[in-house]
Formats: sequence, structure tokens, C-alpha cells
Amino acid sequence: MINIRFPNNVLYGNILNGLPVQESSFDGLYNSQKIEHLSLIDFHIELKNSYKNLRKGGIFRCVIPDLEVAARRYLIELDNGKKTASVMLALN
Repeated sequence: MINIRFPNNVLYGNILNGLPVQESSFDGLYNSQKIEHLSLIDFHIELKNSYKNLRKGGIFRCVIPDLEVAARRYLIELDNGKKTASVMLALN
């Protein structure tokens, strides 16, 4: 795992347990390629906790993989005889 050093003012937490911040204190919140790995229950908890931290008018930006693109790529590779199509899909 890569050890990335963040500035000292960066707080760490788990959105499922709640973050160590005051409610309604974020102007924006960014989530990238994580929620699709959660159970449905945890997904709802994460969204609830995320929106609880946003100020009124705050922006929640969420990036998730495009399932259609991945499925089409998988099927093309499978049709072309690539036995490792599913492995390549998992790595992308």
C-alpha cells in the first residue's frame, strides 16, 4: 500500500461511523469509487452521514464506475477468446 502523507489539518475517520467534525460543516464532499463496494445498509448509512455533514447548498460529488462500459468490454474480450477477460475487468 502506498503511504500518502496529507497535511496536518486533514482529519481521518470512517463515514460509516461518523466523522470527527461538526454537522453541517462541509461546503463540499467528494466520494470516488467506494460506495459500489458497500452493502445496501452501509450505502444508506454512508449517504445519510455524508449529507448530515454538508451545509445547506453544499455539493456532494460521487464518482462510480460505469457498469455498462465495463460489461461491454468484458463481453467483447470474452467473444474474442480472452480467457482472462474477468481478471482484466477486475483490474480496471
